[in-house]
Amino acid sequence: MLSNLSVPLLGLADITMMGHLGSPVFIGAVALGSIPFNFIYSGLAFLRMGTSGMTAQHYGAGNLQACALMLQRALIAGGVLALLLLAMKGFIATTGFGLLEGSAETIGLAKSYFLIRIWAAPAVLLQFGFHGWFIGMQDARSPMFVAISENILNILFNFMMVFGFGLLSDGVAWGTVMARYAGLMLCVFFYVRKYVGLTALFNLRDAMEIRALKHFFGINGNLFVRTILLMMVLTLFTAFSSRMGDDMLAANSLLLQFFFFFSYLIDGYAYAAEALTGKYTGAGKAEALRIIIRHLFVMGGLWSLGFTLVYLAGGRFILGLLTSDGSIVSLAGDYLGYIIILPVVSYAAFLWDGIYIGATATRTLRNIMMAASCVFLALISALEASANHGLWISLLAFLFIRGAGLTWYADKAIFNGIRGYKKRKHDNAQSQADMQ
Repeated sequence: MLSNLSVPLLGLADITMMGHLGSPVFIGAVALGSIPFNFIYSGLAFLRMGTSGMTAQHYGAGNLQACALMLQRALIAGGVLALLLLAMKGFIATTGFGLLEGSAETIGLAKSYFLIRIWAAPAVLLQFGFHGWFIGMQDARSPMFVAISENILNILFNFMMVFGFGLLSDGVAWGTVMARYAGLMLCVFFYVRKYVGLTALFNLRDAMEIRALKHFFGINGNLFVRTILLMMVLTLFTAFSSRMGDDMLAANSLLLQFFFFFSYLIDGYAYAAEALTGKYTGAGKAEALRIIIRHLFVMGGLWSLGFTLVYLAGGRFILGLLTSDGSIVSLAGDYLGYIIILPVVSYAAFLWDGIYIGATATRTLRNIMMAASCVFLALISALEASANHGLWISLLAFLFIRGAGLTWYADKAIFNGIRGYKKRKHDNAQSQADMQ
C-alpha cells in the first residue's frame, strides 16, 4: 500500500503543477500525452503481474531454480519489448494522436510530451520484471523502497524542470525519464543485496525452453487482453471528455485523480493477494487461501468506506488544491457524487484481480473484463444524450460488473487453480523422471 500510494501522489503533483500554469491546456496535454503510455505500459504490465503469480507459486512449492528462471525470462522479455517500443515511437505518436480530439495547442503539447517520455521505456519494462519477481518472492519491502524513492525523485525532477527550467509540460516528461532510470538502478541494487546468489541458477537454455515460454506467454496473453480492455475503457473515457472541450477534459482529469488515488492504494491489497494466493496455490494450502481472501475483503471494504467518507467530506477542498482555476473546480464539483460512491462500487474488482492473478486463473479474468467492457460501450451509446453524467454512469457500471462477475466465478476458478497447479507439478516431475 505504501509503495502504491506514491504513484497517485505523483499524478496529483503533476496535475497540480499543470493546474497552476494559468491555462487548462497544460492539464489536458499531460492527460492526453499519458494516454499512449496508459495503453502501452498497462498492456505490457503482464511482465509484472504474470511474473508475480508464477514466481509466488514456485516459491510456495520451494523451487528456487524455477524462481530464478522466472526473473531471467521476465527481464529478457522486457528488454526486447522496450527496444521495439523505441523503434516504433514515431509511428505510435503519429497514429495515436491522430485519433484523439482536442485543441491544436493541446494535441501539440501532448505529442511533444510523449516523444520525450518514451525514452524511459527500457527502465519501466525492466522494472516490471523486477517488481513482479520481488512480490512473488514475498518481498514487498524492495519494491516499496524503489517506488517511494522513484516517485519522490520524480516529483522533485518535475518541479525542477517545470519551474526551474521553464519547460512546462515537457518538463514533466523529462523528470519522469530521469526518475525511471533511478528506479531501475535501485532495483538492481536490491537484487544484488538480497538475491545475488540466485544468479548462479540462471540458465538461458532453460529460461527459453519452449514449454516454459508457452506457459509464460499463455498466462500473460490473457493478462494482456484483460489490461488492454481496461485501458480502452479509461482511454475512451478521456477521449469522450476531450470531445466536450478543454474545460470538461480538465475537470474529468482532476476527478480521475481521486479514482487513481483510491485504486493504487487498494491495489496494495491486490499485490498482497497475488503473492499470498500464489504461495498457497503452489503449496496446495486451500484452507489458508480461503482465510486470506476473507481478511482481504474485510480490510478492503473498510478502506473503501473510509475513502467514500473522505471524498464526501473533503472532495471540493481537494479539488481546490489541485487547481487555482475556480471555473474548473466548480465544473468538476458538479460530478463529485460519482467519485464519492466509486470506492464502494469498485473495490471488489481490484481485490479479485490480485487473487485471480496469484492463482493464474487469467482466462476467467480476461472473460469477465470482456463482458464488462461490452456493457461500458453499450451504456456510453445508450446514455450519449446525458453527456458527462452518462460517461460517469458507464464507468461505475463497468467497475461494478467486474467485481460481481469475478465474485460469481471465484470458487471454481481459484480453487480449481490449486488442483491444476498440483497436476502440472506432478506432470513436470514425471516428465523429468522419464527423461532421466
